[in-house]
Amino acid sequence: MSFPIDIRKNQDYSTGAQAPRYFLEMDLERVAPGRKASIPVYWKPNHSHPVLKEIYTTELGGYKVERGNLPSLIESVKNSVNGMMEDGTLPYYSVSLPNGGRIPIFLVKEKLQTRVGKTKIEGKNITEVYQRLREILKTNGIVRNGFKLEVDIFLWHDLRLYPPAFVMKDMRERIWIPIFCSLRDGRPMLNYDEVNKPSELMDVSNVLNVREQMAYRIASYGGVRSQDQIFMDQTHDGVWKVIREQVEKTDQVLIYENEDRAIEIPIYEARNGLIAADRPRVFFGRDPSTLASVVAEVLMADGKLSSTVSLRVENKRR
Repeated sequence: MSFPIDIRKNQDYSTGAQAPRYFLEMDLERVAPGRKASIPVYWKPNHSHPVLKEIYTTELGGYKVERGNLPSLIESVKNSVNGMMEDGTLPYYSVSLPNGGRIPIFLVKEKLQTRVGKTKIEGKNITEVYQRLREILKTNGIVRNGFKLEVDIFLWHDLRLYPPAFVMKDMRERIWIPIFCSLRDGRPMLNYDEVNKPSELMDVSNVLNVREQMAYRIASYGGVRSQDQIFMDQTHDGVWKVIREQVEKTDQVLIYENEDRAIEIPIYEARNGLIAADRPRVFFGRDPSTLASVVAEVLMADGKLSSTVSLRVENKRR
């Protein structure tokens, strides 16, 4: 049994525009009573081909679907969505692998679960599943030490994947909490998603406040000694652009030598302290010394420093 689909024309579309030409309105009653997905469909002419004169394109769960006419695209979309089903539901998250493959994660009976071969992984939240999945993938030789798995969230309102806006981590990765990108009425948003709770959408302009509040919460629970130990990793380019507009570059840098080359990490002044940007990681500290100690610990774990004193704060002209 497939998911019923209605076709809706995009009234704002004009020839040559980057906007979708159609939306496929898919009834998700089978997995979520009363919900529908609105799947954007893009169109372009294909004059150079002798037979295929136009191309219809959409994206489902990180994979592109392309066909030469709308009816065949709709049939492919139905087949693709049916193929994503497991235990009567659609994916909740998707993990990208170095070979381009993906591992779906499902919410079944209030627990997240996935499989690697015959090994089943379960957890009450994405942090637990991510940490167990990473260890199994390393043990099986699928990923190497240092490879950062990206966990995207699969949003049912359009059946597309949304990447992390950033991941909150501590120096030893005991803390690993993703905040995802999202959209609301076409505006970029931050999405803090907890299983079995409504997603919390926040304007991307509040990114520094969101990080500060969550770091304070984690520290108050005893997860770390200080909220300065919580840094941002996998920071999305669009999120960093917003941060950069809210901070001022200082005359100081963090500097260390690696393979006979001096590496500089710029320091910025924010409203409530300092930021060091070693993209895609962003570090926080009350003062240069605190900032340097956190960055040094992480660089040592990366094998880029032999000791914490190898990282120093220096003044530099802008």
